[in-house]
Amino acid sequence: RIKDVSESASHDHIKPRRGLLELCSVLTGKSHFEKPGLLEEALTHPSAILEEVPSYQRLEWVGDAVLCLAIREWIFRKFPHLAVGDMVTAEGALVSNEMLGHQCVREGLHRFINHRDQSLPSRLEHYEWCINEQARSVWATDPSKILSDVVEALLGAVHVDGGFEAGQRAVNTLMAPILHTVAKVNCDSSLLRHPKSALNELGGNFLRIETQREDAFSRARSTMPQLWQGNRFRESIAEGIEMVGCVSSVGLDLVSVAERSRKSARNRACALSVSVIEQDEELALRLRKVAAVIQGDETLGSKKNSKAKGKSK
Repeated sequence: RIKDVSESASHDHIKPRRGLLELCSVLTGKSHFEKPGLLEEALTHPSAILEEVPSYQRLEWVGDAVLCLAIREWIFRKFPHLAVGDMVTAEGALVSNEMLGHQCVREGLHRFINHRDQSLPSRLEHYEWCINEQARSVWATDPSKILSDVVEALLGAVHVDGGFEAGQRAVNTLMAPILHTVAKVNCDSSLLRHPKSALNELGGNFLRIETQREDAFSRARSTMPQLWQGNRFRESIAEGIEMVGCVSSVGLDLVSVAERSRKSARNRACALSVSVIEQDEELALRLRKVAAVIQGDETLGSKKNSKAKGKSK
């Protein structure tokens, strides 16, 4: 007999910390857990190596599949006329690290993470500041992957404890605020698309996206450029240690954003660029035309090179 996943480790003696069981019940809609110790496992990071509770990695692996299947079915049933490409875009957004991280902090699940990672508290504090104080969009943040990991691990715990139906219901309950928002905008792929992908569609190879440290960014320019950070402009610093995301065209910097992480800097620069371009319909149309011409020239050049190689043989 194949051993049941729930039998792989005994959780009978493990009791969830105060408040954890109640929170998980609310988030997943599961009022009773046969093995409540699974919840402690779902919130235990691999850095807690001296704990008797296993880390969340196995449950996360199960939860990833639980999440993806539930989200795919929701998209399939909710939007019967949606093209496959748009379905893929919607799924990618809904199960992304950014979306799950936002939901984890929004619901307070991050406060129960059991870890020994000394860098995590400051990273979580900065992330909370970004989404609460600055009210940034999901794509303009860079949440620690630990946040999305514990969300998936929690879903895995529900599936292991209560079976398939319980796991699918948990996804729909936990993700309800996000699913409601997506349904409200009728799953508009332009709103769900990652800003980098959206910018590439607008400008293609005509727009260049790069990310580097502020000191290197400053040295590469003849004058100290202005950087957007937080909600204001500031002058770049020659010895700066922030990361700068820059969108440029034919050597001209269009948007430059300073952030603590490379990913946030890149995403915010792309998002700001897309926002500016889409406000000017004529500019957006011109960019698409230029991008199409460049793409056409590259395709033609590639075909010519292929033919030349064929003749040389």
